[in-house]
Amino acid sequence: MNKLLTQSKRPVFTTCSANALLLTILLLLGGCGTKMVGIDFSSAPEGNQERAVDAETAQDFLLASREYSLLAETAVTPQKQHFQLLAARALIKGHHLKEAESLLSTINVQNLAAIFDIRKRLLLAQLAIARSDTDRAESLLLNIRLDQTMPLALRVEFHNTRADILAATGNAFESAKERTFLSSLLISKDEKKTNDNLIYLTLARLSVDMLQRMGTQSTPDIFSGWVNLVAINKQFGGVPDELEQQQELWRKQYPDHPADLDELPSLNFISDHKVERKYNNIALLLPLSGKFALQAKAVRDGFLASYYADTTSQQKPVIKIYDVSGENGDTGLLLKKYRQAIEEGAQFIIGPLSKTGVNAIAGDFDSSVPTLVLNYSDDDNVSNNFYQFALSPEDEARQAAERIWLDGHSQGIAIIPQTSWGERVYNAFHERWTQLGGRIVGTESYEYNKKDFASPVKRLLHIDQSRERAKYIRRLLDNNIKYEERRRQDVDFVFMLGFPIDTRQIRPQLKFNRASRLPVYTTSHAYAGFANQTADRDMDGIIFSDMPWVLGFNSAKQGLKKVIKNQWPNQVEHATRLHALGVDTYSLVNRIEQLKSFQGDRFYGETGYLYMDSAQRIHRQLTWATFRNGKARIIPRAN
Repeated sequence: MNKLLTQSKRPVFTTCSANALLLTILLLLGGCGTKMVGIDFSSAPEGNQERAVDAETAQDFLLASREYSLLAETAVTPQKQHFQLLAARALIKGHHLKEAESLLSTINVQNLAAIFDIRKRLLLAQLAIARSDTDRAESLLLNIRLDQTMPLALRVEFHNTRADILAATGNAFESAKERTFLSSLLISKDEKKTNDNLIYLTLARLSVDMLQRMGTQSTPDIFSGWVNLVAINKQFGGVPDELEQQQELWRKQYPDHPADLDELPSLNFISDHKVERKYNNIALLLPLSGKFALQAKAVRDGFLASYYADTTSQQKPVIKIYDVSGENGDTGLLLKKYRQAIEEGAQFIIGPLSKTGVNAIAGDFDSSVPTLVLNYSDDDNVSNNFYQFALSPEDEARQAAERIWLDGHSQGIAIIPQTSWGERVYNAFHERWTQLGGRIVGTESYEYNKKDFASPVKRLLHIDQSRERAKYIRRLLDNNIKYEERRRQDVDFVFMLGFPIDTRQIRPQLKFNRASRLPVYTTSHAYAGFANQTADRDMDGIIFSDMPWVLGFNSAKQGLKKVIKNQWPNQVEHATRLHALGVDTYSLVNRIEQLKSFQGDRFYGETGYLYMDSAQRIHRQLTWATFRNGKARIIPRAN
């Protein structure tokens, strides 16, 4: 990462998608009109300036751009460029990016005061951010130097843009820190309130563990106050009495902090007693035969078990289940059943399960009926009432990267299955790990469900190189000297991907080849999901993430899990996580709108701590565990 963004030695990054956070920021700032920039119109030509400001305040950015452009037509240099830049800014705020780029290319700021060049570069940076081109955005701000002699509005715009870049690159911690400094430059209460909300929402994307660590490492000041406040609200949001006590202690610790707890975005635990039932007719679109039948039936069973166990309302919704199994991936039947469900009065639709099916629904979506699909689509565009929820292995890999970084490691090696799944999940891990500043100095792949794990492990640990060095020395000295094989010494962890049939054999090979003290991290896929102490004894020491339903951590519905186990005993071992997906899907139906309205909110689900990003994708924050004596044990947060 370049010099613009490296204020701290080890930057901390958010746990969610940078694009999601950036969209939240843009939406919040969109309501600020021109006040955030503070343009002075006192010397502008008469005409449409008031109408332009009113249009921008009302978020009619096309109209605002036209009015600014009209003002530019009748103005002379440098007022002409002044209004052209305002017109371009309005287009960017309205996400009319092609038009903004075209206009900016015509604005000539040569031979004008330095402030015009800085303003143009800031707009070009904002345009690059909107296009997810953060490298260009960073380069545009690299050589800008502002001092107290520069207009306050320009300094505000600079720090605001810089905070956006940090957020877009995933550096939530530094973005919030930048906004804390920005707050000292803002004058109006509305500007400060908007900025405070952004500080809060940005930090809310970080886990409690990360916030607590950063809070204790920072000296007590306004920024550490923000960090500790968000940590408190995330940790105690589900216990109102405890939350109130913790907030009171926080007020005593930070008596002059500017945060107004009553005005900040909601970051409350979504509990059962707050839920109001809104939908009386729910449709499930699941492939109950064919390739995905076992997975679909497990989701259905978890959903129905939760439905029958629900005692929060005397009148339960009507549930209709549609079998959408198409042959050879054909989505024609799915779309037919989807339209049929709408025609038959479905008020909320759940499914389908496959990515192909989800893409088909996304391409033929009826926004009048809220729909929660059970996979992520390939389309990043946000459609109103289109929600996505998945047990994403890529999300788990990214969380593994964050956990490893928080545990203080910086350079590792990886062993992954030689499959498209392994490559895809590893790429997600590697991308996040390198974002954080870590390095992977060696990778090896193995054939899935094979018995030869010694060879890839030895290559990974450079045991084979150690042996070759010994052979070379023997030949050189013509002496059968004794030697001890050594593993490489340039790494401090191993990232391992795989399923139990493989990982149970890889771990002993790591130990045998002198890597017993290297921490090994993996995802939930390495754990079968149920206790098997004999088979998992060789897994001791491995650190992995999994859902509360599996680990029994803070899970309010372990009783329901026993009911499902008794009802479908043959399914539990291979389908327990999909049962949890069904349970959470039922709970989410009446929590979707709250998660959407307050993106700081989260729901303590059975698949994890759930929250929604601005692309309306629901993500899971998982629980961390390790194996001891062949049993999965929760790692306490304090560790």
